[in-house]
Amino acid sequence: MPKRASLSERVAQSTAEKVEETKAKSTELGKKKKDYLPPSRQGKKVVSVYIPPTNMRDLKVLAADEDTNVHALGLEALNMLLTSRGLPLIELDE
Repeated sequence: MPKRASLSERVAQSTAEKVEETKAKSTELGKKKKDYLPPSRQGKKVVSVYIPPTNMRDLKVLAADEDTNVHALGLEALNMLLTSRGLPLIELDE
């Protein structure tokens, strides 16, 4: 008759199994989360710019004053640039 594993060995094995299950679930959830894009972002690309904090504050104040958001101001600015260069405008989602 084989010798039964000690309590500490069974606890260690159980813990290791739970850790592996958690890692597998976490990896699966991480993939799902990374793959998901809200409909408003599907088929679009990101454009990022780094600006000084004072300018960011000014943009936020301007957005609040105009009852809009920084995203909309950015699109407006990009469309102004594209217009000045004779390029097609970005279609705005409203």
